[in-house]
Amino acid sequence: MEAAIDVVRRHGGTCRTRDLREVGHYPRSIASAVAAGSIERARVGHFMAPDLAANAKRAIRVGGRIACASAAEILGLRVLNPSHVLHIEVGEHGSRFRRARDGKGRILPTTSRKHFEFHWAGTGAPEGALPSIVEVLTQAIDCLPPLDALCMIDSAREDVPWIGAAPKLSVAEFEQLLNGLSERGRELARRSTTLSQAVGETVARERLREAGIVARPQVGLPGDYFADLLIGDRLVFECEGYSAHGTSDAFESDRERMALLRACGYIVLNFSHKQILGDWESVLSTVQFVMRRGLHLFHPE
Repeated sequence: MEAAIDVVRRHGGTCRTRDLREVGHYPRSIASAVAAGSIERARVGHFMAPDLAANAKRAIRVGGRIACASAAEILGLRVLNPSHVLHIEVGEHGSRFRRARDGKGRILPTTSRKHFEFHWAGTGAPEGALPSIVEVLTQAIDCLPPLDALCMIDSAREDVPWIGAAPKLSVAEFEQLLNGLSERGRELARRSTTLSQAVGETVARERLREAGIVARPQVGLPGDYFADLLIGDRLVFECEGYSAHGTSDAFESDRERMALLRACGYIVLNFSHKQILGDWESVLSTVQFVMRRGLHLFHPE
């Protein structure tokens, strides 16, 4: 007989009592598996894997599965504004929702908006504990502010050659994403890039675009360096997080890089993640000041 946990995993991390019974499990063996901790009882008639993320378990207890921004965090995508509510995907006709902490009691979607954001899916209950990355991004584009969704898409597509890690979203999956979106959604997704490495880079690139400024990501520079963003010919826009310069070696390497670029005629503007997200007006005015003087071009007209 197939182990109860194997049945749960085969169904994507969560299953119903009937799925266990189909392979020969009945109340006694199910109760033994729960008592042994190999599976967990989510709510009446539903079970889940014990190693699921806490929020994924909460969503299953309620009566659906984790979705949108909440699922994006589990998938390791960069999130601009972490959600204060739990996003849950539920069946179109779902109505019997339970408490997230224990899968008991009853809750109503209309009276629980302080804690949950419901995504109403197709006619049946969603399968598995976690939606696919394409489904998560589709939900984000439909649900979140455009900039928040764009940060997630950039994160999913990140494929810079010097890191060597495969992107979370493949080229084929990106095409699948585009094909399932509205025209507005496709226009947003097409503004994404495979070359963004941080939320600050995405935010800066998009806000510069809104100001009519073209900023190209990860452009090669002298010394085998790359600009986070390059404006014009020589204005290097750097998005700096604290962790990137937290060691003496990183600090020294950064000083060496800045000296070489300035010696080669580049203008380098360094902005912190906090400045880009919280003081954009000052950041933009600095960039515009440099551009008005023509310093972003090697040969101003």
